[in-house]
Amino acid sequence: MNHSSSSSSSSSSTTTAVVAATSSVNGFYNFLTRGLDDLDSSFSSYHFMSIPFLQRVLSSLRSFHFQLTILVQRLRLPVGEKWLDEYMDESSRLWEACHVLKAAISNMESFYSAGSNMASSIDDHHILSPQLSCQAGILIYEFRRARAAMEELKEELERVVGYGIEVDVYDKVEELKTCFGGLKCGAESIVMQLDDFFDEIVEGRKKLLDMCTQR
Repeated sequence: MNHSSSSSSSSSSTTTAVVAATSSVNGFYNFLTRGLDDLDSSFSSYHFMSIPFLQRVLSSLRSFHFQLTILVQRLRLPVGEKWLDEYMDESSRLWEACHVLKAAISNMESFYSAGSNMASSIDDHHILSPQLSCQAGILIYEFRRARAAMEELKEELERVVGYGIEVDVYDKVEELKTCFGGLKCGAESIVMQLDDFFDEIVEGRKKLLDMCTQR
């Protein structure tokens, strides 16, 4: 009688655990689907590859990663199976991709720093740095906007130098300052987000490794 009761209790516990695990997995997939749908709908709200769009993508990636580590801890997956190797491989790829993005964003620092300095002094000198105007393009909306504003200003200054025409460039200089200022703030914000994400990836990897070694 007791043996039957014990078996029934064990079976019930197993069923409850399976239901809980299934619920957790389904909850994660629902969260992932909603997040991807939100990103898809944001295409119409932001310029593609703009700084706000990249910030939205990074925020979603951080949320997905956090929820994934929580899910794995809840599931208590068997130690020594391939799930841990797969997580380590994928998190390494994510780390590397984020480093590539950080390097690209960081490379813009010389561009917006030189641009800000140039815009601040251009009223007095009416000179546009050739090195700055020949910078290679980066497919971030704010970068392309700054380049466009710079090219417009360059055309105005060439008219002044080439034809001696007096042109009021104040508005274009102010627009250029605004473009470079926005680019600088946005780039710094993305770098901070990436640095926080790097810490979260390291913490997630350590937490799951510790979970496996402590069993």
